[in-house]
Amino acid sequence: MTDASTDKPVAFTISANGSQLDKMIEVRSVRIWHAFNRIGHAEIQLLDDIDAKPPLPATTNAGLKVGSSLEIQIGRGDDLQTAFKGSITRLQLKLEDGAPSLTVEARDDAFKMTLVPVTKLFQKVKDSDVAQTVAGAYGLSTDFTATDTEYPMLLQHQTTDWDFLVARLQLQSQVVWSALGTIQSKKPSATGGAAINVALDEGLLSFEARMDGRDQLASTEALTWDMENQQSVNSAGADPGVKEQGSTIASSLAADMKPAVSKLTVGYGGAVDGPAARAGAILTQSRLAKVQGTARLVGQAVSPGDTLQLKGFSTLFDGAALVSAVTHIVADGGWETIVETGLARDWLMDRIYDTGGIDRMPERLLKQLHLGKVTKISEDPEGLFRVQVMLPLVYGAEAQPVWARVAMLAAGSDRGSFFMPHVDDEVLVGFVGADAASPVVIGKLYSKNRAAPVTPADENNYVQGLYTKAGLKLVFNDEDPAVTLSTKGGQSICLDDKAGSITIKDQNGNSLTMDSGGIKMTSAADLTVSASAGTFKGSASNVNFDASMEIKGNGGLGAQWTSGANTVVKGAIVQIN
Repeated sequence: MTDASTDKPVAFTISANGSQLDKMIEVRSVRIWHAFNRIGHAEIQLLDDIDAKPPLPATTNAGLKVGSSLEIQIGRGDDLQTAFKGSITRLQLKLEDGAPSLTVEARDDAFKMTLVPVTKLFQKVKDSDVAQTVAGAYGLSTDFTATDTEYPMLLQHQTTDWDFLVARLQLQSQVVWSALGTIQSKKPSATGGAAINVALDEGLLSFEARMDGRDQLASTEALTWDMENQQSVNSAGADPGVKEQGSTIASSLAADMKPAVSKLTVGYGGAVDGPAARAGAILTQSRLAKVQGTARLVGQAVSPGDTLQLKGFSTLFDGAALVSAVTHIVADGGWETIVETGLARDWLMDRIYDTGGIDRMPERLLKQLHLGKVTKISEDPEGLFRVQVMLPLVYGAEAQPVWARVAMLAAGSDRGSFFMPHVDDEVLVGFVGADAASPVVIGKLYSKNRAAPVTPADENNYVQGLYTKAGLKLVFNDEDPAVTLSTKGGQSICLDDKAGSITIKDQNGNSLTMDSGGIKMTSAADLTVSASAGTFKGSASNVNFDASMEIKGNGGLGAQWTSGANTVVKGAIVQIN
């Protein structure tokens, strides 16, 4: 594309379903619009005729039906270029002062991606892979610039495919647009695309440009949580290297405005380089918003991604301006092109989830769950059995820890379960009523460097239990099933249904086993049974005592040894009295 040549008459053609529109149908106007992060569309105003035979030839035209393909070519003389391709999405018949007209609205075929919100889960993907998958499902041609960041998981939740695609690529500092049946994306640059020369005193119908220092950020950082190392991490956004329009450098504007470093809370997992990519995307939007403007030109072929080379507009605005939106208007034998440059800071993700932008960021943040680290579990000044938790992604990396209540399995007056987290434990925190002053620990988490005491052997997950800091264990084995209570020192009690036994053991080698064979008591040293204020009784069919050395019995007031049958007393020497 080059600068417009206006010495030939404006010409255009309109084709529906591959056939040109009947020349007898009068076209009042044609309007075509393409823009970054938007779906291209066209609007055609046709004059209809009540008195024609048959009446309303435009409205009844066989090709002009909702769903029909539509192509518009614009140019001068015989040099026509396709300016729009898509499908008719809306027809409107209107009668004013007895004159009927038909408005034909059409959109690039990417509009099909906007019709239904869906939920999908993507695993181990890059954003460009997601874009390719999503757009490819509609049979659309694509030209996406590859992205580097790979995510373990991305969730598209009740969002249209178009919005999700654009939002994901925005986070990679890219812009998206659809035109002529192709969806494409790239990192914006004022050095790419065709160059359109625009001078203050040549063929310019109107011009407006504005520079706003409030949009400029000196730098950006993304704050995230490193689960492996159990700490918050700051990732700086890389400068996008966008060629700047005008002589005023964005960093100088930022220095004059003195904004604080823009810090973004990203999350708690995902790709290692994901936070830095997001921080870079914020800085990219800031740079693109430095100078924004609109130029009305004599009609010519311009597309988003092209560059306006401005000359004669002062050092503030001269130079390369990135084209972000283009409107072509053909009416009354003329052709006008409206070009928008620069790009407003606009996060599609905010509009998708109706967050209301930065003003509602705290509320949005507090409706999420957050990871924290316990720093103290005693001396709660209000006696609420709270623990102190560091929440850097909520209150800031430099903020002091806050007191948070702890949700228990059961809790009541002098009853319930009591398992408080320990200092340095990683915990999951929510906020009652999205109130920053009401944090609650709702769970504790394992991680690679703070591993669980056991690992499931298989999918049956038979072994579960409670394990304390000192090595006390209450283990439930659903395979046997059995319950074992043990200490680190080797004391244990085991109730085993598979063996049909109850076993008590200590670290000294003593044990008591109750099973189908009876009760077995084993002592590694002395066995002492005492009934100091009562009677020791025992009965059995047979009673056997076996001592490798001696058996002694003593009755302080008396002793009896009787038998209903024979009584045998034997020994190498038997002494009586």
